[in-house]
Amino acid sequence: MSSPEIPDFSLGLGRGRSRREEDRGPRVSRAPRLPAAVETLVTPAEAPEAGFCRARLAAVLGVLCAPGEADWWLAVQPLVAVSSGPPLRPDLAAWRGPGPPGSRAPDWVGDIVESSTAAEVRVHRRARYQRLGVGWSWILDPVGRVLEAYRQGPHGLELTGAWSDAGPVRDEVLSVEPFEGLGLTVASLLPPR
Repeated sequence: MSSPEIPDFSLGLGRGRSRREEDRGPRVSRAPRLPAAVETLVTPAEAPEAGFCRARLAAVLGVLCAPGEADWWLAVQPLVAVSSGPPLRPDLAAWRGPGPPGSRAPDWVGDIVESSTAAEVRVHRRARYQRLGVGWSWILDPVGRVLEAYRQGPHGLELTGAWSDAGPVRDEVLSVEPFEGLGLTVASLLPPR
């Protein structure tokens, strides 16, 4: 079986190709055929549902965090440095205040859980967010179709509510801290059934 053809789009002149060769279009090279054992190990970086939820939540919060609209700064998958341990990378994070966040901890984080990350997010990350002083944390579960909200309290990050898109509450407008005025529904953050 022949290998698939992969176009080479590196058209810079300094790479051994003349102008005439470049005018003919991209070079085509043959990709090596991977052994069957390697092909079965290749998986997507994340489930499509998680990517959908991250994009939807970023779009909804992006409206609130638009310049001139509110005193929030929103980032998608920021690298949050911590003094002890490896850095954190929540799916979304927001900082309250008039300027860029600088080196301070986020005021809000949102994580999308997948079956492979559920324990990491619910146990380990939440404990680290608590130590950092993150004020609010949301966990969106696209498989369980649930939104959980946590707020920093006297005993750490405490559950303030959990909502599902099942049954009669599917289109219920939620008021979830710290973004109470968004008019969110759980169904609006999840992929269609």
